[in-house]
Amino acid sequence: MNRESELFTLLRSIVKKTRKILEREIAPLGMGHAEMRLLMMLYHMDGCSQEELASGIEVDRTNVGRSLKKMEGLEYVRRERDSADSRAYRIYLTSRGWGLRRRLEHIRSCLERTIAGGVKEEELLLVIDLLGRMDRQVDQGRYLAVKEAYPFVAEEGLPKEEKRPEGTKKE
Repeated sequence: MNRESELFTLLRSIVKKTRKILEREIAPLGMGHAEMRLLMMLYHMDGCSQEELASGIEVDRTNVGRSLKKMEGLEYVRRERDSADSRAYRIYLTSRGWGLRRRLEHIRSCLERTIAGGVKEEELLLVIDLLGRMDRQVDQGRYLAVKEAYPFVAEEGLPKEEKRPEGTKKE
């Protein structure tokens, strides 16, 4: 396994294990990780629009809408028409939603300590710096430049592009 593959395998493993623990911890509250992310954002931006929420957690508005509907049913949030734009809604935490803040922050803090526990401060700063640089490279569209620099070359005897038989649908 090359180093890049090893890195992505480890990152996926950390995310998968963390999400599994998180889902188990917040399931009794009737929510999943998407709803927790929205609540955590609302604690800092109460009254923002659905569009701002979607942009803030980098998911599409449809998924945010689905999560908000679930959270309304749990009485964690309420939607109010935006006075400046009657087509839009502003999202506000209810007292029940505000009441979860300390518990959710504690869960997040425990996960962060679990991941970073035993890692020296200078090592953690190095990892943060390295992952930050990698994150910015992806944001800058570096993939297209890399893809151009390392074009796909089909093995001898194989087509350069796979062609679907006519009449079949794209999966």
